[in-house]
Amino acid sequence: MNAEARDRRGIYDSLRPEIEDIHLVDAHNHLPSEEAWLESEPDWTAFLGYLVTDLANAGLPRDELMMGLTADERWRLDYGHDPGPDTRSPEEKWQIIKPYWPYVRHMGSADVTRTALKITFGHDDLCDEAIADIQDRLPELMKPGAYRKHLKEECKIDCVLSVTQALEECPPTDVMAPQLFTDTYVAVEKRRDIFRLEQSTGRNIYSLKTFLEALDALLEDSVERGMVGMKWHIWAYLRDMDFDVANEYEAARALDKILQMPARGGAGASTAVGFNEMRPFQNLVQNHLVQRSIDLDLPVQIHAATLGASYGGQLKGDPKALIQLFLRYPEARFDILHAAYPWTRELGALTHIFPNVYINMSWLDILSPVSYKAFLRDWLTGIPLNKIFAYGADQFFMLLTPACAKRVRDFVAEVLADLVADGEMAEEDALFAADCILRKNAWEYWKLAERWEGRYG
Repeated sequence: MNAEARDRRGIYDSLRPEIEDIHLVDAHNHLPSEEAWLESEPDWTAFLGYLVTDLANAGLPRDELMMGLTADERWRLDYGHDPGPDTRSPEEKWQIIKPYWPYVRHMGSADVTRTALKITFGHDDLCDEAIADIQDRLPELMKPGAYRKHLKEECKIDCVLSVTQALEECPPTDVMAPQLFTDTYVAVEKRRDIFRLEQSTGRNIYSLKTFLEALDALLEDSVERGMVGMKWHIWAYLRDMDFDVANEYEAARALDKILQMPARGGAGASTAVGFNEMRPFQNLVQNHLVQRSIDLDLPVQIHAATLGASYGGQLKGDPKALIQLFLRYPEARFDILHAAYPWTRELGALTHIFPNVYINMSWLDILSPVSYKAFLRDWLTGIPLNKIFAYGADQFFMLLTPACAKRVRDFVAEVLADLVADGEMAEEDALFAADCILRKNAWEYWKLAERWEGRYG
């Protein structure tokens, strides 16, 4: 090891314990409530996380991966229905996955899995012996208080910003601050989609006007009950994100196509009018949501990146399509998820010129650890420090979240050590930057002190 490498290692060794002491805000996650998690019956495969789709992309047949289902059960799962329990043993599942493990083992998703197993069980790899031990010990972790113990006490994660389709499903707690999936109320195609909003608000919907009134009531009630932001998700999977100003007549006509379908519960009522047919309605409601975000002082979190948990689809997440929203609503705050990978450099440029645009690096540390570190170094010296959220676990299984926290702390320490070694920062500046991107920025952006800490934290 040469002198320069020793110096960088020494700086890293100095910074890393300090960064370990920084309390985190998880700026993007998908965790269910602790109650729902405790009611589930996960096996060791819950630790695969995003590795499931990477295994499929490595060649593992989807029909084998999808829990050994029958053709009818696979159809039900593909179309959003409960396929029923998986009856295969944990060992049988491992034997299906085992031949493909060497091909994905060094990907970011597999590193999360291995890090989680090391933290939780002391195993640093998947093997026959580890599978049996993990399966035996997992039930003892599924106890009340697990979220607080593993997230807040052990990992120093003060607050997890978790997205939910309804606050009843994931209410705020001393660990969790919810953001609402507004796609649920915009990507409507069927009578039952409208009925969900009617149920949530106790209002009848029979026109565009009454729909928007019900949506406003839902948003206001959700803020009162602890919502701290809204999340847009599905659009990058299905359409370009050019949410132009829509003609109200065209939007009303699109909604009326649903209202003219057979009544809910009757024959034909489950037929969709078509996603593209609803585009004028989608555009109008998305613009309405931004306007309401300004009124309610809520940030708008937007998935603008490659596709997650996907076995293929159109790449439509280019953040440049959002420029018209950035320009039209300068008072709104836009949090662009996953560093807009693979449009990462473009997002950096947008964040540099738009005061209302922020970078959320969640999932980039998993998609491409090398890109995460390279772009973090670029942005730490290229855009204001307060516009970067460096940590968001972006997981569906709680016990993967600590692994994501450890990896991000490691990566941040590496990048900052390089900047200090190259003379671009002093160590005290590096620690200030770490506190900003891991805690302070998200705490202030979501206004957690006033919206969450006093009531739940």
